[in-house]
Amino acid sequence: MNTTNGTDWHPSVRLQNFLKAVLRVYISSDSLCIILGNVINIWLLLAILTSSDIRSRIRNKILACLCVCNIAESSILAPLELSLNLRQVDRNVCILVELMYHLQCVLDFCSNWYLVIIFILYIIQIKDIDVSVYVNPTFHKIGPVLLVVSPMIIAILTVPVIMKVYHDEFLNLHKISYTCVFPTYSSLMIFKILDSVLPILMVIILLVIALYLRRQRLLIESSGGSMEVELINRTSPLDNVLPYVLAVAATFVCNILEVVYSLSSDLHERSDFYTWFGFRTAQRFLLESRTYILPLSWIFLKDIGERIKTWRPWYRPGPGIDLTVMYSKENA
Repeated sequence: MNTTNGTDWHPSVRLQNFLKAVLRVYISSDSLCIILGNVINIWLLLAILTSSDIRSRIRNKILACLCVCNIAESSILAPLELSLNLRQVDRNVCILVELMYHLQCVLDFCSNWYLVIIFILYIIQIKDIDVSVYVNPTFHKIGPVLLVVSPMIIAILTVPVIMKVYHDEFLNLHKISYTCVFPTYSSLMIFKILDSVLPILMVIILLVIALYLRRQRLLIESSGGSMEVELINRTSPLDNVLPYVLAVAATFVCNILEVVYSLSSDLHERSDFYTWFGFRTAQRFLLESRTYILPLSWIFLKDIGERIKTWRPWYRPGPGIDLTVMYSKENA
């Protein structure tokens, strides 16, 4: 007969094993975010910025901003979280946790709304709309700058508004008094609607609209003989729809648990300890994986994909052969 050590089934032993498993997942998630998030986003960012043709497109400027947000999360937030999980930083340093939460809110807001802007630009490309016709030259020049900085400005102004100050006395060896600033549930729910729910719903709707308009344009082009075909601008090839579908799927999957957690006030009360911690662990893992999963979808864009395949930062072309032929009047 098989015998099992009875201590393995003791509640305290089970709890310890479960918490160790959760901690390993947290450390693995932070490590993957640091390594893959930085490598993929820095490579994509440099591939865009080192090509004048690539970076001249407004869509690629927004993609570069997305990469910067992911790099900030991978190089700042993830290492700090890893230090907290490894207990190299005191969790009672409230100012550190507070700044991390503020930065996470700003980055989430910017990332999701940058995605909305990219989908709007895709629809403009499908409809072949010349924006310069509808706006004055000055606004046409500063428009790309506004698209880049507006999500940052709105996030920086909005995040402090949702926060509420909590004063607490932390009694330790030094009797330090500290102040924590975190959002109330009602303000957090409103912010998450603006930060995640609204932009995710918008990109889904914009994707459906883009699929319909793209199909209509392809039908017009394939029919031939139509006056509309002659009016279609072919200076920039139409983007493939695959990267946009992948971007929506990645954004939805990576943010869904975060949205559920933020909008469900009694989720903790309705769940047992193990279910709750399992949910929070999966939520954290998916949220951090967004930094290296979402950028992979943009590789399927034709210009970005071709650039990444051919671009090598260490490659320096050698001097070419001078084939210039000099002619004199006698030879002529």
